[in-house]
Amino acid sequence: MAFAKRAAVAGQRVSTPNDQALSCIVVHFQSPATLSATLAALRAAGVVSASTVVVDNSVSDEASESARTIAERAGCLFLRVDNRGYAAAANSGLQFLTSQGLREELLLLSTHESLPEPDAVEKLTAAFRSDPAIAVAGPLLFNSETVGSKIWSGGGRLSAVLKRPRHHTGKLSDDGAPVDRTWLDGAFTLYETAVLEQQRLDESYFLYFEETDLHVRLARLGRRVVIVPGAHASQSSNGIPPRLLGRNLFLFQVKLFSPWRGRLAVCFEVGRSLVRKLLTRRGRWGDSVSIVSGWLEGERNIRTSPDSEASAPASRAQ
Repeated sequence: MAFAKRAAVAGQRVSTPNDQALSCIVVHFQSPATLSATLAALRAAGVVSASTVVVDNSVSDEASESARTIAERAGCLFLRVDNRGYAAAANSGLQFLTSQGLREELLLLSTHESLPEPDAVEKLTAAFRSDPAIAVAGPLLFNSETVGSKIWSGGGRLSAVLKRPRHHTGKLSDDGAPVDRTWLDGAFTLYETAVLEQQRLDESYFLYFEETDLHVRLARLGRRVVIVPGAHASQSSNGIPPRLLGRNLFLFQVKLFSPWRGRLAVCFEVGRSLVRKLLTRRGRWGDSVSIVSGWLEGERNIRTSPDSEASAPASRAQ
């Protein structure tokens, strides 16, 4: 099997040493200006355009049509969906690829602004060949908006007591073997396709935490979640909006740990936001209010939708 097997459909040939075929989903929202560079970077990394679908959930018709034009000029497929969040777009993209006969052994999931280095995808696929227990692999992610492209995520962990997701930001040897992590940032990840079919990304979060949720569940099933040190990609990063932090941190805790741990974790984030503003003058005073607002939204969510995925107790989530 090879990436090049679908290339003829787009009138191009891509030669790569990878022996595991993959398909690709690029989730696009309101940013056609960044999409062209992402699709070009994917082509340079050996990803066949004819096996790539741009899933657009833009709210603007103008942005959506611009994205369609860019995708089609690049030889990619295009699918517009309602904006039900990142996970819903990814799940719809996989369903669409399968319906088109483009389901492959591996599935690359990318945002519209991720820029992989030319050898990144090859190194990620090599990780899957090294160990069948690997369910998802990701690159070191660099912040394209910082001087020297500072590492902003080398995968993540959960804090010991409150289980708050935290990024690893230390340097790793490019020659090192894949490193196990608790979770990976969802900006650029390569999955065993069957994993996303059997487990699925939880659409209840709408945006942020869906990949953290999935990766914790995969580890509980005995699968590996790894960062590949020699694979690099970049993307801008502005952090999670405070309302979504309060809401989704709480829902994540309810689903995988306990409601009370969730409440404590959100209270910690409120206090952290206030202290940060007092000591560093970074952020806004209103951030703590937004975190609480999101938390209360999460509380309403579990009361009104007790059977939703993100309100399922840990025993069901496993």
